[in-house]
Amino acid sequence: MPAGDWVLLLRAASCLLVCRVGVYLLRFDRLQWWATRAGRINRSLPISKLIWAVMIGARVLPNSTCLVRALAASRLLAQNGYKSTIHIGVKRTDGVFEAHAWIEYGGHVILGSHEAPYFTRLYSWESKPGGL
Repeated sequence: MPAGDWVLLLRAASCLLVCRVGVYLLRFDRLQWWATRAGRINRSLPISKLIWAVMIGARVLPNSTCLVRALAASRLLAQNGYKSTIHIGVKRTDGVFEAHAWIEYGGHVILGSHEAPYFTRLYSWESKPGGL
């Protein structure tokens, strides 16, 4: 694997770790603010490469829920200049309440697409690439 891919995987893993810990220790508005701002803009990598890195990193980090993956991916996307939208949806199946988080870019679901159509959107917010 090229060195650039290893660097991207480390960045994705660090974002996942911050989000994983942040879900438990931070107020959600603070974590949301961090995840949707670029901090600094890196060179623009393809969206598919960024999502790949988040999904591989999530395999290594235990309990990387859909929310953790969406927050981490939003951060990486913003750092690469992409404006995305995180959605949180809910559904009830046989009396069981479930929630799911997914990301859209350009009107298309790019993370969490398999489950997204079955959930009713409850809350959404956009990233702010290039802004702090």
